[in-house]
Amino acid sequence: MKKIIGTTLLSLLKRSPALFERYGELHKHSLQVAHDKLAEINLELEAKSAETIQELMEKNAELERCSSIDQHTQLYNRCHFDTYLLTEWYRAQRSHDYISLILCDLDLFHSYNEAYGYETGNESIRNVAQVIEHFTRRPYDLSARYGSKKFAAILPHTDTDGAMIIANGIKDEIEKMAIPHIKSPPKNIITLSFGVATMLPEKGKDCAELISMTEEALREAKREGRDRICTKRAAGI
Repeated sequence: MKKIIGTTLLSLLKRSPALFERYGELHKHSLQVAHDKLAEINLELEAKSAETIQELMEKNAELERCSSIDQHTQLYNRCHFDTYLLTEWYRAQRSHDYISLILCDLDLFHSYNEAYGYETGNESIRNVAQVIEHFTRRPYDLSARYGSKKFAAILPHTDTDGAMIIANGIKDEIEKMAIPHIKSPPKNIITLSFGVATMLPEKGKDCAELISMTEEALREAKREGRDRICTKRAAGI
């Protein structure tokens, strides 16, 4: 049937040049309309595609941020701490610069939770985290939750004296807050013990050595009675 109609139409067009010309114009117009419509659809698809890509990028960035943040304190988590320390270690190695690390631990915090409850304990952890973040706001500093009641601060371009200024600032501010802790004599407030270590990274050395030195300094602060800052320095510093 379609073949018969097509043959008849072609026969009519051949007999009438005017009709043939008009048919050509209509056909050309139809093609232009179809082309314009297709272009419009393509633009819509491109716009939607761009929006989708942007949304995916934003969601991916948010997931990356969330994966590196401790949701309870909003400080960086231990995983991000490890990555950043390694990055800054190699940077300090290339630039022959100091890097310091602070580890601090809430004193007798298990007893605090027993006395005041875990909800109050969590609130106190958040308050301490805010103080630590306040004192580590240089562009290259990083504060992190290192453990359940332990925090860390990575301090690139910082020698022992500079790290001690920051550690003392945190310690003094926590003492000013005077958060009650009846099971932590003699002050009966929340206190922190600090370990501070500084190294000048050299080839052949690893940032694990800096962590080990800082943890040893923290253990020393605990052994000596808590609520104090102890330091370790690499040989030659």
